[in-house]
Amino acid sequence: MKRIYFFVGILSTIVICLSLVINPRDISASEKVRLNLEKLDQSIQDQIENHTLLSLSSNPYDYIAENEYYDAIIELGVAALCELENSLVSSDENGLVQYIISIAIEDISHTNVNEILGNEDFGWEDAHEFTTEWLEIKDTVTEKVETIIQSEFLNDEQKIEKINHYGLLAVPAIESYVNAAEGRQSNFLKAGLKHVVESYNLDEKEIELVYELF
Repeated sequence: MKRIYFFVGILSTIVICLSLVINPRDISASEKVRLNLEKLDQSIQDQIENHTLLSLSSNPYDYIAENEYYDAIIELGVAALCELENSLVSSDENGLVQYIISIAIEDISHTNVNEILGNEDFGWEDAHEFTTEWLEIKDTVTEKVETIIQSEFLNDEQKIEKINHYGLLAVPAIESYVNAAEGRQSNFLKAGLKHVVESYNLDEKEIELVYELF
């Protein structure tokens, strides 16, 4: 009997330890992204295998409407961006899941790739195209934002509108401009750009993560 109690005690200890190890609160944002992407992919496969009405749709946005796994990724916010980008860059696949990852990157970063590139008729058509355009925008965003700010052909409202399309990617360049302008007389452009950054509701940790994107 003592031996049985001993083994029960050991088993209970193992269960408790495992529960501590896999506590969702202790899982990194990157791991949460990977887990939810796997579940998202499986939910899509289930739709296809069951020949549901959704499985007949060719619109990627239909698959993320009210999808709990997609919503979970979006709720991670800025912390999810690095893993989402890595997933695209490292993947040879160019299917529905990769397209959805591209949508998630735009959603979280508040970046409008098509507006930035002036794609009026046709936007990015697949994940590979999005990845190329996204990385190019990241590499040139500081220069582009500074050019917009200094433009003599745009008024302040137009400048704010154009910069707003860059979403979180423009935050470092915006803060650099605003900080440099602190000693100057307050102006509409500075106030408008500060409002753009404030509209993202970023805390200090998230702002740090934005800077790490570069």
